[in-house]
Amino acid sequence: MVLCGAGLFMAAQARAQQPTPDSAHQLTGVEVTSRLADTSLHGPLPVQSVSQQQLTHLNVPSVAQAAQHFAGVIVKDYGGLGGLKTVSVRSLGANHTGVLYDGIAISDIQNGQIDLGKYSPDNLARLSLYNAQPTDLLSTARAYSYGAALELQTATFDTAGHKPLQLQTRVKGGSWGYIDPSLTLHYKAGKTYTTSFNAQYRSITGDYPYITDNGVATLHQRRTNAGIHSLRLEQDNRFAWKDASTLQLKAYYYDDSQQLPGADILYSTPGNTHLWNRQAFAQAAYFKPVGDGWQLKLNGKFSYIHTRYYDPGLGNGTGLQDNHYNSYESYASAVLTRSLGRHFILAYASDGIYNKLNADVKAYAFPERFTFLNALTARYYTPRLEIQGNALSTILNESVQTGPTAQHRNLVTPTVSASWKPFTTADFRLRGYYKQIFRAPTFDELYYSTFGNPTLKPEYATQYDAGATWQRHFSRVLSLLRISADGYYNTVRDKIITLPGKNAYSFSVINFGKVHITGADVNAQASLQPLHGWILSMAANYTYQQVLDVTTPGAPQYKGQLPYTPLHSGGLMCSVEKHGLVISYNGIYSGYRYALSDNTPSNYMSGFTVHDVNASYNLGSWTVMGAVNNFTDERYAVVRNFPMPGRSYQLGIQWKY
Repeated sequence: MVLCGAGLFMAAQARAQQPTPDSAHQLTGVEVTSRLADTSLHGPLPVQSVSQQQLTHLNVPSVAQAAQHFAGVIVKDYGGLGGLKTVSVRSLGANHTGVLYDGIAISDIQNGQIDLGKYSPDNLARLSLYNAQPTDLLSTARAYSYGAALELQTATFDTAGHKPLQLQTRVKGGSWGYIDPSLTLHYKAGKTYTTSFNAQYRSITGDYPYITDNGVATLHQRRTNAGIHSLRLEQDNRFAWKDASTLQLKAYYYDDSQQLPGADILYSTPGNTHLWNRQAFAQAAYFKPVGDGWQLKLNGKFSYIHTRYYDPGLGNGTGLQDNHYNSYESYASAVLTRSLGRHFILAYASDGIYNKLNADVKAYAFPERFTFLNALTARYYTPRLEIQGNALSTILNESVQTGPTAQHRNLVTPTVSASWKPFTTADFRLRGYYKQIFRAPTFDELYYSTFGNPTLKPEYATQYDAGATWQRHFSRVLSLLRISADGYYNTVRDKIITLPGKNAYSFSVINFGKVHITGADVNAQASLQPLHGWILSMAANYTYQQVLDVTTPGAPQYKGQLPYTPLHSGGLMCSVEKHGLVISYNGIYSGYRYALSDNTPSNYMSGFTVHDVNASYNLGSWTVMGAVNNFTDERYAVVRNFPMPGRSYQLGIQWKY
């Protein structure tokens, strides 16, 4: 991890990310430029990260495709740029994966699944995946409520440059009408204030060719109703004062018009459903050292999501479905940490959340939910041993205007984790954690007009993890080698499963009973300089996941693999750099899966491997780039009957000031 810091603001952020117990010391106003040690392998919880440079080499249009390169991650992709994309970590389900934007959660109370296809890596400094929960003790109580957390960290003013105004504009275009211009601006006004603005527009027709084969007939077709037009605007304002306190204000706006590609079924009529999304939120985060050993962080957010779903071919008597949904969330959080000596820290986080969902649906429930979260954490730390434990209290109160309502909930869930370095010289560590977690059904799962069930049981998950990490700097040729391996066992009670219907926004939801998940994640990274001026970087991951339904002995699906869960999967990223020229290769492998819970030949889906290659060349302020995605033209589907694109091409140019 490379972070260059200058001034109090960056220094304060770096201190907030360090797990050392003396992080509460106030910093003086000294300008520093330094490389921070990568401590992601030292903590008790598995952490995987992709840097801004690696995101550039991946050249993916959304955060979902970047997350595919993390071990233990399964991405459900309903095809093309406009298809819904959700992430499940270690098969706990997408609703157990929290998505944090600069430390504050993004939520969708309607269906609980964040569509990562709406979020672009274009303006990110880092993308990180935390198993169990984030490692920063200044995290909100809500961050402790997930089985895993995906954090998006916004790019900021580059302190390595000396210009107060930094400007970057880029345009990319490619197959099937793909056009993607963006503009990024950073400005530093004085020693305490920086501001950033990012705008991005994306458009694609998505009418790629594919082959339909049901064993009897084969048709060469072209995808229809798969286009999207989207606009994203972000504004960040950051203040940093001499006493190391900071304030970040963020405004976010997203708007799209999205065709929903239907399921590809031979001789069926293509769908014409459409979705419009409008999302806006404003959030603030204030950090301040409040005394010797004390730190305070306050967070606040208000978000609004408007969704319009239009289906002109619904057989409901009226001939169409045209519904509008408006969801609101108000959120406040306070976190206080206290260092007790050199090796012990206490943290207390308290969050309050209010959610409301309105819809123009006949006899709709109009649900409201109040959630109160309180987390108490203790951490003991030495250079060779770290032990952390926390207890999370969750209180849910819900009400509706019509019909039955879900039960109130009040429970406490614990987490314990530890990391130990057995040898003084070798950077080898053992780690492990235990966590209980709770997930309430979403508003759609409880109250949606066609499949909602107010009596749906909540979902309880227990996680066990044990692993080891090792890293070493060898020489100038092999500058870094890092390896981590974790085995895990998860149990889920009353697991809620969402299965796709006739299109990406039509589902059926069921309680699966009991699920046992046994798995292993392995990551390896290496950085080499084989010749003068050449830099070779490699990162590989492998995941094994056996996810079994153990609900009813004797049932046809008993001890069968859960739908859309490959037993084996993995990824590889390689890049070569030489004097402004960068060539990178990215590969994704997914083994065979089953489309339904009955593991029969009729539900079998073959595995697939997708290969991408990207190249860019820097000419001072200008950079030209090109990419060939899926260059072997692999024909595959992540979700049955939703074919993915074949080979595609991209060209782009970027100007930087």
